[in-house]
Amino acid sequence: MGDVEGVSLSEPALVQARSGRLIGLMRNETGPTYHQVVSDDEGRTWSDAAPRPIPGRANPASGVLLPDGTILCVHGSREDPSGIYVVASDDEGATWDMAHRRVIRDGFPNFDIGYPSTVLLPDGRVLTAYYFNMFDQFFIVGSAFTWERT
Repeated sequence: MGDVEGVSLSEPALVQARSGRLIGLMRNETGPTYHQVVSDDEGRTWSDAAPRPIPGRANPASGVLLPDGTILCVHGSREDPSGIYVVASDDEGATWDMAHRRVIRDGFPNFDIGYPSTVLLPDGRVLTAYYFNMFDQFFIVGSAFTWERT
């Protein structure tokens, strides 16, 4: 993805909104939050990358579209408090509801976690697979959850 105004962006996650808009969330290697791009022409052109309030240093995100049009961004945090988190957008990525950001899983023995991959299951639950390191042994696990604002 390269540099944007001195920001090093990489490892994009892509999700398509109900309208067809493509939303790309990119890991920020040099700062504290993800950056986002959007395309309204099937990916032929893209907006400039803009920072979003989602913590996104050193870990890529994963996105999924829910049947009601809500877009979820699942991301790992390698900063205290470390864990796997989810945040939602009801307006195709224009805003992200940080007030209702919630933990999917925490309590890891260190900060070496992340790289989520998220899918919507037929029963409406969301499944996110990710890895974590426990005492130099690496594990791939999954957490299933139902999205509800609390």
